[in-house]
Amino acid sequence: MDHADLRRRLLLAIGVVALPVAAHAFDSAEDAEVKQTVCIQGDFDTGCPDSADVERLREGDCPAVPEPGPGTLTNGVCCYEVVQGTCGMGCSCAHGRPMLRESRPLLAGLATTRWQDASLARPDLSGLNTLERGRLARFWASVGAHEHSSIAAFHRVALELLAHGAPEKLLAASQRAALDEARHARHAFTFASHFAGATIGPAALPLGATVDIATTLEALAVRTVREGCVEETMSLLAAERMLAESRDPAVRHVLSALVRDERRHVDLAWRTVRWAIDSGGRTVCDAVAVAFAEARAPVPTDAEPLSPRLAAWGAISDERLCHAAAAGLHALIRPVAAQLSA
Repeated sequence: MDHADLRRRLLLAIGVVALPVAAHAFDSAEDAEVKQTVCIQGDFDTGCPDSADVERLREGDCPAVPEPGPGTLTNGVCCYEVVQGTCGMGCSCAHGRPMLRESRPLLAGLATTRWQDASLARPDLSGLNTLERGRLARFWASVGAHEHSSIAAFHRVALELLAHGAPEKLLAASQRAALDEARHARHAFTFASHFAGATIGPAALPLGATVDIATTLEALAVRTVREGCVEETMSLLAAERMLAESRDPAVRHVLSALVRDERRHVDLAWRTVRWAIDSGGRTVCDAVAVAFAEARAPVPTDAEPLSPRLAAWGAISDERLCHAAAAGLHALIRPVAAQLSA
């Protein structure tokens, strides 16, 4: 089977099977914590109260966790160090191609940053109670956080392709994908803000001092298998299921565009691995085969219930996505991977 036939088989299977799936997610809020400073004005002439006694530090759907002890008094303002985690995201399924660190998505916390699209049609809120709106806000904030992380992932892809002399078409496609992910994140945070009735956006992405770049063609191919051929292919299938079950016109419009873009991203991943094998020979091919063999379907980690009726607004539960993940992995990804490494 030549490369063109392989790609057609993969994309045809994705379009016909449309199995939902979830990808690896963080096990605790510590994996995506962001430290911030929160300052509060008031009558603090004699010193700052203990953080445990300041109720305002714990307001909101996803309250921050303040460091214990009194705040720092500066010109009558008390400032506290707080940790903003991901508790408000409410969904552990992966979307897009988030940057992975130790096999887990590297996600920003939530903030009141304005990642919104004013021109985007808004979902219909009629018939939704307060709890349902909050649950949808957390779901779409999770989608936004994963898509936001995907921007960084594709910029890293571009650097790695440059470092290994990849064809210009692969490089251009990775840059376009980063722009796609920025739009996906903006749309998801727009929905999250609309459902919440408040501005929701990403905090700073906790990249740290350095970003790990694949220094060998073998390492690039293995990362592309894990993040693109496996995780992103399954994320595409999840998006297709979200689209199939959604009923709200605004949500369907956004998901239709997202599915269209993610199809191109998945094609990019498989083309990149094909190029790496052709360039690196048997060593790369063997490493790719091992990476596919190590791929595992995820297990649901979202403990917060999600009503089936919220699928009309695109929200699919982890349990349903993960139940189908094994089918997508074994019926689609592994067979195509076997042909790729043959």
